[in-house]
This record gives sequence, C-alpha cells and structure tokens, in this order.
Amino acid sequence: MMVAYLCRSNLHLRELIPLYQTPYARSLLKILQNTLIDRCLLLFSLCTLTVLLMMLTILAGFSIVSIHPPLAFGSSPNREALALEANKSKDQD
Repeated sequence: MMVAYLCRSNLHLRELIPLYQTPYARSLLKILQNTLIDRCLLLFSLCTLTVLLMMLTILAGFSIVSIHPPLAFGSSPNREALALEANKSKDQD
C-alpha cells in the first residue's frame, strides 16, 4: 500500500507494509502457532489417555460383573435357601 505524506514541505511517497507481513511478526506468529499446536497435541493426548483409562475401567467392571453379578440381577447371598423354597413349592404342586 502506497502512502503520500508531507514532511517539511516535501511530498514523500512510501510503501507501508502491514505489521503481520514483517519478518519479526512472521516469526512471532510461527512461534505462537507451534505453541498452540503443541498445547493442542498435549490436550489431545491427555483426553485420549483419560478416555482409554475410562474404557479400561468399564471393561474391568464388566469382567467383574460377569464373574459376580450384582444383587440387582438376581444374585442373592442366600441362594441355597431360595432354591430349597422353590423345590418345596414344586413338591407341593
């Protein structure tokens, strides 16, 4: 962009370079971009690690459930007594 200005009664014509196009600004932008990319990768890897840990916890929980079903699914600490009552009711019929 060309700019004309007066200085001590002389007309000067200068080219203005936008700040973001100077070498200094370009190197600063590059540093900022690299920093943001590094932080995003770190954040992504932390999120990925968290998700993997959650999945492992869930899978471990499912394997425990398959070995020892919780009370809500019909498991009872006194299954033998329930089985005896069921057999008695069948014998009475």
